[in-house]
Amino acid sequence: MRRPLVGERWIAIGDAALAFEPIAAHGISFALFSAQAAHRWIASQDAEAYAAFCEEQWRAYRERRAEFHVAAVLELMGVRGGR
Repeated sequence: MRRPLVGERWIAIGDAALAFEPIAAHGISFALFSAQAAHRWIASQDAEAYAAFCEEQWRAYRERRAEFHVAAVLELMGVRGGR
């Protein structure tokens, strides 16, 4: 995740704000959602709200990524049904 997300006369959106593993297929949807959030930030000048949005997206992605990788490792080990 890029820090800072907002500067004087600029705002990071999409991959410039944070990047996902290509296999996760979140890049385009995050680019669109972050553009919408950036629009709200520009209208309100609430940089903290935009940063909170990006932090939440990053947290949720990390959780899903961890679950995916655990499931993949268990599958490779021959364990069925996840945890």
